[in-house]
Amino acid sequence: MPSGQFMARAMYRDWDGQGRHVQATSNTAKAAERALKGKLVIAAVTPHLFRRTVATAVNDNANVELAAELLGHTDTKITVQHYIRRSEVVNPATAELLDKAFARDEE
Repeated sequence: MPSGQFMARAMYRDWDGQGRHVQATSNTAKAAERALKGKLVIAAVTPHLFRRTVATAVNDNANVELAAELLGHTDTKITVQHYIRRSEVVNPATAELLDKAFARDEE
């Protein structure tokens, strides 16, 4: 690594509250594949998909700042742009307004 630079390493807290470094993504994916081989059929599960699912759940139940912190992002824009899925459920009040605005007259 060039002088004056450092590599950030993601961490998580284990059940005892101890900080643990996350393994390299490829190592984690390979370990999961070995552990689950022949047990589950899940197509196209990637570390990014897993991170996106977790970030969306944290955002939906808490806030984007907490999701960004969990993913190690210093800017929530990255979290929102690349990790948080928008809800596909339409607010009932919005749906009612749109129905009224664009309803066809039944004759």
